[in-house]
Amino acid sequence: MLRKIGLGLFSAAALFASTSIAMTHDLSSNLSMDIDLDPNKPELLTNASMMDLKAACVMQTADDKDVIHIRAVRKSGSVNGQYLNEGDTLDIDVHNGEKISLTAKKTAQVELTNKGEHRLKAKCKA
Repeated sequence: MLRKIGLGLFSAAALFASTSIAMTHDLSSNLSMDIDLDPNKPELLTNASMMDLKAACVMQTADDKDVIHIRAVRKSGSVNGQYLNEGDTLDIDVHNGEKISLTAKKTAQVELTNKGEHRLKAKCKA
């Protein structure tokens, strides 16, 4: 997913708010990007490629632990092996330096919301 971050989680990345006010990031294969997740501000990530994507993200946070809320907006994918269908949600705990693996079907979208107190950064490579 992304000039600000990563893939649908891309990790990564915690959710909720209207899709119309969410930032949008396009992801495609062979791409590296940093995604900044501000607290309680949803980020919409889109797999803009015509094929399924796999990505790995390294999380950077000043907190001991942050929670990322993930909502599958369109199609399906997985976060750390946990499969999400359209409409499913998932909360994951992330720690500084932790790696998250993401997969996304072609044209899939995921919304991430950082539920922590400080900005969270995901450095992703598809």
